[in-house]
Amino acid sequence: MPLPNRLTRSSSRNHRFFPEPPKPGDERTPAERDYDRVIYTSAFMRLAGVSQIAHTADAAVVHNRLTHSLQVASVAKGLAQRFNRTQANVAAKVGGIDPHVVASAAIAHDLGHPPFGHVAERVLDGLVRHELESDAGFEGNPQSFRVVTKLAIRKRHFRGLNLTRATLNAMLKYPWMREGAGPKNKKWGAYHTDKDFFDFAREGFEENQLSAEAEIMTFADDIAYSTHDLEDYYRAGLLPIDRVLNDKTEQQRFLEGTFERWGRDGKKFDSVEYERAFRSIIGVAKLVIADLDEPYCGRSAQRAAIRSLGSLLIRRFFDAIRLRLPTAANRRFVEIDPALEMEIAVLKQFMWHYVIPNRYFATQEYGQRVIIDSLFKAYKNIVAKPVEARIDIFPIRYQEALRALPGGYAKNREETVRIIVDVIADMTEHQAVQTYERLTGHSPGSFLDLLQR
Repeated sequence: MPLPNRLTRSSSRNHRFFPEPPKPGDERTPAERDYDRVIYTSAFMRLAGVSQIAHTADAAVVHNRLTHSLQVASVAKGLAQRFNRTQANVAAKVGGIDPHVVASAAIAHDLGHPPFGHVAERVLDGLVRHELESDAGFEGNPQSFRVVTKLAIRKRHFRGLNLTRATLNAMLKYPWMREGAGPKNKKWGAYHTDKDFFDFAREGFEENQLSAEAEIMTFADDIAYSTHDLEDYYRAGLLPIDRVLNDKTEQQRFLEGTFERWGRDGKKFDSVEYERAFRSIIGVAKLVIADLDEPYCGRSAQRAAIRSLGSLLIRRFFDAIRLRLPTAANRRFVEIDPALEMEIAVLKQFMWHYVIPNRYFATQEYGQRVIIDSLFKAYKNIVAKPVEARIDIFPIRYQEALRALPGGYAKNREETVRIIVDVIADMTEHQAVQTYERLTGHSPGSFLDLLQR
């Protein structure tokens, strides 16, 4: 398949939605400027207060969305640099692989992740769909795209961060709009209200085709997600790595639980191949790691061993991916070793088998659903009653957005609902709890509380 000429020219990749004149004396590349624009936003700093799995207030040693994003960026940048060293010709033919583009996309890919993570995603999706009687919904990926194109504030005269086309496209792990059913109903890249920016980012690419840099970032996300939680939950006593490595009964229990879960979700899989992938992980780990044969107690050797295991797995998965030239039959820019891809899929299941079903998380999630549901309904009830409206409970910049809608909620229902969701998704978990307590009267708070940025 011939590659679009426009995308092999740096000028097209580096275009911004709102034209910006060059800055005299600024020696950074456009992608380096993108990275700086993201990392200095309050939207990025907020991720320190958003959980990966455990509530961020639970323990200082647990990963959060900010540390996850930085680790994805590190892996993605390393992969891009490796491709430029080892497959320079292929990298040039696919339009260029810029390490700063994939790193920028990586630190931006979770900006729209709401407080309480996937729990809030599901609640907000259901509330928006019911309120608008459509599939508009909510999901973290299109919300991240919305943050960088419309919500984050950098200049007075344009919306968003005005990132380059290459970086916006690299963020799009799911480069399509939501559909009423099928895979595109569960994950998608942009809301219909943000289609102008989506079309700008996708110019020159075929429908549903990820850019090479998006594929690299997506794989880096999988590597980070599958490996970095191992340390947290081994140290917390929830992940019994010692038993997984040595107890055949425990190994079988894990495999049976994984396959049962996948079956309930309707996933098609070959249990023999995935069991082989699991045994391969165990074999590699046991060959190298000798100090994980007992429950965690804090010994220095154990701390070093779990770090070594994570490093070993990341190095292993670096060898799983290579660049390729797209063809009419296969439009992908990368090829991934199926056996190692299965190993990543199995590793992800450790959290689902040992951590997420824990009763503590179940009771915590119930309360989180109540908080998100209550916040949405409180904000919606306020804007839906113009006579009684007290939109001054909204952060000031969202008050400005609401006042800019002529006719209020009745004539701008979708935009108003989207603003309500923006407010909630922009909170840290601490802010969500604190705002819920105030709005429901559970806690009066203090006039001096800094609730708004």
